[in-house]
Amino acid sequence: MFKDNLTPTIGVIVAMEEEIAVLRDRYFAAGEVDGSRARQFLARTPSSNVVLCQSGIGKVNAALAAAEVIARFDPQILIVSGLAGSLRSDLGAGDVVVSSGAAHHDFDLRPLLRGPGILPGMSSATFRATDELIDAAKLSCRSALDAREALGHGRYELLVGTVASGDSLVASATRKAEITGTLPEAVCVDMETAAVAQVAHITGRDWVSIRVISDAADESFDVHEVLGFAREQGSAMIASLVEALSGLGSL
Repeated sequence: MFKDNLTPTIGVIVAMEEEIAVLRDRYFAAGEVDGSRARQFLARTPSSNVVLCQSGIGKVNAALAAAEVIARFDPQILIVSGLAGSLRSDLGAGDVVVSSGAAHHDFDLRPLLRGPGILPGMSSATFRATDELIDAAKLSCRSALDAREALGHGRYELLVGTVASGDSLVASATRKAEITGTLPEAVCVDMETAAVAQVAHITGRDWVSIRVISDAADESFDVHEVLGFAREQGSAMIASLVEALSGLGSL
């Protein structure tokens, strides 16, 4: 574990092996930590200690991983990253979403509570990301995307918006319309961000999410294409964005 309590620590949580491998090997040269349920790797940057964690897919896995990283390493900031499905026609593969907030699209206590996604004790369905981190993430991600464009990797858009999370893979235009109908501010869907945001909210941590769009969250979804995108493009994009954000621990 890290011994230097003066150096800020950030926790980076991703779901899949394809995502953690590039972060671990190519960008952070991180060493694995034994004795954890979720795979964890430790690294240092000039400004931060970095804990990389492969949570596994889904909200329970993500919440457990976030709680374990907090208990073991006490990070000031949690960054959750990975691939996402687009809920908007103007977001395509390779575009990036920085979270303004996150909501559970599959949680509904109506009529006990007044609306979908709202948890007991909350007035809104959305867990708000930290404003400072949103602004810093926008600058860092735009810089990373511009650098990739300069290397010939294409021009990608950057959007700030709500991430909708649930324990089901969204690959249906009907389900997609249901989500945007109940959470009109949502711009993409994943299976982890809202769970990490909820843990951050409960434990008083700052957080932000960076999601790379991999698919349209409808019947065009092709698992082989998405996993291929993750291996060949998505993971490298996630890694470059997280690397750019590794200085956030000093904010």
